[in-house]
Amino acid sequence: MSIEQFINDQLLTIVGSSDRGVCQYVHALAKQAKNVRDLVDKLRDDAELPMSPAVQSFAEQLFSRLPSKAVTVRQKGPSAAELAEQELKRLNRAVGVLQDDYGASSSKTKNVRKRKESSSEDEAPKPSKKSSKSVKKEEESDESDIEAMEAKLDADIAERDALAARINKKEKERTRNVMEKKREDNKDKEGTSIDKLREESRRQYLRKRKVDKLDELEAIVYDDETLFANEKLTKREREDMKYRKQVLEYAKAHGKAGEVMKIKRYHLPDATSKTVPTEYIEDDEEDHGPGGDGAKWEKEQLMASMLHLGAKDAKKHEQEFELLLDEQIDFIQALQMPGSNEKAEEQQSEAERRKIPTMFIFVHKLSQKNTITFSSFCV
Repeated sequence: MSIEQFINDQLLTIVGSSDRGVCQYVHALAKQAKNVRDLVDKLRDDAELPMSPAVQSFAEQLFSRLPSKAVTVRQKGPSAAELAEQELKRLNRAVGVLQDDYGASSSKTKNVRKRKESSSEDEAPKPSKKSSKSVKKEEESDESDIEAMEAKLDADIAERDALAARINKKEKERTRNVMEKKREDNKDKEGTSIDKLREESRRQYLRKRKVDKLDELEAIVYDDETLFANEKLTKREREDMKYRKQVLEYAKAHGKAGEVMKIKRYHLPDATSKTVPTEYIEDDEEDHGPGGDGAKWEKEQLMASMLHLGAKDAKKHEQEFELLLDEQIDFIQALQMPGSNEKAEEQQSEAERRKIPTMFIFVHKLSQKNTITFSSFCV
């Protein structure tokens, strides 16, 4: 499993969400950290991860997985350089013991020793130089990779912030335009509605105050007439009592005058009725309900259109007529029903015969004889 895949799985477990850019950012923080504690601090401050045992375990595992930050375990025993140095010392000791016996060959051994020393000295630092160079190259490559990742991450963050800023700006402009249009449309409506409400509340207040003041004045006049009727009062008190009584009478007369104004006023006749009413009484505004006169007129028109005169069970008592056909008419004409008042018809015929003159009777008999003879002759 790669390090980024491990970071992705751990972030999904700890935070519940992850992203490629976030994984690369956490990987870069881990490479910059010197130890586990430093990595935990970076995750808390830079990545804004909440501190918990899971985050601590995640930091330890991530730090152990990094190749450049892995802990090198020293092997027991001497290293290769120490072994080479020991072998060189042993050879030097052997050469020193044999120097007296082999004088001629001492120079050779010295040369060989010098050559070996020089070669060993030359060979020993070479791997260190190579290793230091490789380490530097690796460190430089790691740093360059980290810098490239950080630059890429910074560019992604900048693009994300710019995109979010543009989206927020567009949303604010749209919202502002919609709200401004609504405010402009509702300016007049709000003003008119407030004015209407203020006027209506003022009317209701004046109506109630009028009733309260009339009741109060009537109670005062009643007290004057009952309590101070037989008392000796000053001229000023009597004038005040008279004034209050007149004011009460005027107020009641004013109310009655308003009721009279509702009667005998010209109005348009109703379309549903042909007769014009002689008197017209205006309805109270309280009985109109919501909508006023317009709603009342619509209701009346609706009721007039739905009005059905007659009894509700008129359909049950209606005569049922069937379709008349020519065949049925011929059959009725062919059928002759016997009369039920034959005696009355005979009496009427006899009375009519008596009224006829005798000359017409003889003519009638003569015509009958002629018809008989003619019929016999034809036979």
